[in-house]
Amino acid sequence: MKYNVKINIVRALDYILIFISLISIFGAITYRLYSLKTTGIIITLILAIISFFIILRFDNIHNKTIKPVSPSASRGGQENNKTNFKMSITDLLSVMCYLLCVIFCFYILFTHRTASAIISPWQVIPSYFFLAYGLATAILVVIIIRSDETIKQFNNLTILLLTFHYFLSFSVALIIYKIGFGFDPFIHQATVDLINKTGAVLPKPFYYLGQYALLVITHKITAVSLIWLDKLLVPILASLYLPLVLFRALQKKFSDKKSALLIILMVLILPLSFLIVATPQNFAYLLLILVIILGLTCKNTYDFIVIYILALAAAAFHPIAGIPALLFSLLLTAYHSGGKKLKKYFYLIIPVLTITALPFLFRLLEKNNLTALESRPAYRESLSNALAALRLSIPGQENFVLNFIYLYGFNLKFIIGVIAIAGMIIAYRQRENFKILSIYLLMSASLTASYLLAKNLPFSFLIDYERNNYSDRIILMALFFLLPFILIALYFFINKLLKQSRAIKIPLFIFIIALITTSLY
Repeated sequence: MKYNVKINIVRALDYILIFISLISIFGAITYRLYSLKTTGIIITLILAIISFFIILRFDNIHNKTIKPVSPSASRGGQENNKTNFKMSITDLLSVMCYLLCVIFCFYILFTHRTASAIISPWQVIPSYFFLAYGLATAILVVIIIRSDETIKQFNNLTILLLTFHYFLSFSVALIIYKIGFGFDPFIHQATVDLINKTGAVLPKPFYYLGQYALLVITHKITAVSLIWLDKLLVPILASLYLPLVLFRALQKKFSDKKSALLIILMVLILPLSFLIVATPQNFAYLLLILVIILGLTCKNTYDFIVIYILALAAAAFHPIAGIPALLFSLLLTAYHSGGKKLKKYFYLIIPVLTITALPFLFRLLEKNNLTALESRPAYRESLSNALAALRLSIPGQENFVLNFIYLYGFNLKFIIGVIAIAGMIIAYRQRENFKILSIYLLMSASLTASYLLAKNLPFSFLIDYERNNYSDRIILMALFFLLPFILIALYFFINKLLKQSRAIKIPLFIFIIALITTSLY
């Protein structure tokens, strides 16, 4: 009897994410208490490695990654895999056509890079890029529809193609802007460069430290440029882990894998522009979204450990996303616990903390309370401005294509709201299968209340044009917690669509492809 230790690519990616998170957590602590000189980096790596192997023990216990198998059984399994995975000429050509379209899209982007100070990348990218992107999306839809969902290799191949598509969608600004996109990344890059040279920058804040530590340590180990690490960090990790984690959650909740793969593609309809730039806040958003999705299917100690590690890492990057991630992890723990008293208290305490924690944190950051009181906006005026943004907008000054794009973009909040409400109705009708979604709705409602509370704060520690930005981040996270309801609505829509005749399917899929391309714009 031999032991066959199997660590497949998916599990290896899980381990990489865990290790990255551990480096961010321990690196942030080490930097805050000491520095990121050679000794600090060694301490961080030792703590991360020890913690990583402890976590692996839980993975081995619950997921049984080490299984006793006989040599004959192992060979038989390999033979079965080989005979099961047969790709037709049509499928092969479809994959090749898709890859050619993606390569052509990247070619367009790289040949139109600029160092000019342009407002939008679309100022230099030709319009036929959208045709190539739309064609690639259409081919990917065909590949998914034609795939045999019973064969694991087809699913893995499709997820890989979805990863390419996500990266293409998230890397437009990354490629087009030679010097860099946005304002904040330059400040963070300069800070990281100084930390890399001196070990620390004073004064040390309580936020951003996770990203600073991760970048400096990764640079020291790999010798990859700090600037490129900073630029690639969020787009690459989002492209790798969003499709993977979404597919894992969807296939556990629903039986139709083909619909699950199409939903992953349709997620690109949602506004994910925060994943194109690697700021600490954006990285924390990504980790929060992963925590939200993983929470749907967590069942054992290992799953909870991973969720808490990601939540702690989010807090190490930015507390605005880290605090809700940690509070949700506690609420998730209470939900799965058997103690009724624990649930009763946590269901009361966690929402209260969720409502008050971020406004309280913002209040602590006020530099001058007197100035803050004087500059505090009238609450009714602030709230009315927020409500004014909810008005339906119907553009009509451009051609048909641009009017369609702006109609979608300006009213995206209504579209997302309708989809989320549809998901809530479905979840309520099938509440026995979706009991866990009650805590997601509770978190979303609590963050919405927190947003309304934060709108009354002056944010005098920020420059004028950024004072609405911090409270808007809270409402964005409230939308994140509605993601499960959006996924449910999309699943039932796609599942029914796949059963329709071609006369119905083809026009609707063309419309979906148009929406994905519009969302990219």
